[in-house]
Amino acid sequence: MHLQADVRAENHLPLRLWVESCVAGLSPLPTSGPQYDIMGSSGCLLDGREEGVSSTFLSPRLRQETLQFTVDAFRFTGEAQRLIYITCHLKVTPADRAPDAWNKACSFDAASRLWIPVEGPRGICSCCEARSCDGTVQEPELQGLNSEEMSWQRSLAGIPPPEMGQGWLNCLQQVKSNGVSQREPQCTHCRNPGNH
Repeated sequence: MHLQADVRAENHLPLRLWVESCVAGLSPLPTSGPQYDIMGSSGCLLDGREEGVSSTFLSPRLRQETLQFTVDAFRFTGEAQRLIYITCHLKVTPADRAPDAWNKACSFDAASRLWIPVEGPRGICSCCEARSCDGTVQEPELQGLNSEEMSWQRSLAGIPPPEMGQGWLNCLQQVKSNGVSQREPQCTHCRNPGNH
């Protein structure tokens, strides 16, 4: 799936958009039913860390106020529903503010086994592996428990929040090699996001 987040910066100082977190679920309510963290830890594309998955941010950006990423198609095991809702938390910072551990877009590169930022020094992604980018350490998910049974509380005490707002998250149509667009992504690599 090709996803794009945008913010309109009309009559505003130049902004840089960040995707802080994204959760997939079977309901438009992000706290209802089974869930899967696609992105977390203030901009780490966690889904790309899974074995055999190629989810990644697209680099370079088209514009500072746009961020594109891909997520491999998946489904929830044992669920007949084919529709999956993705809820993302977006934030913006002034475009001239340097990326840091709280404002970043990091993908996991399986070949080098490193987290790589879309922009900024590699060190800003060093917290992605431990999922501790916000000052608290999240314990690894326990075997046999799914994300519905576990929840994480994050504390940003002492960290000034960036300007928060709402923007668009677009699901872009994929184009097959014959030039014909698809209505929905083809699941060539179905996997269960509930079992890690």
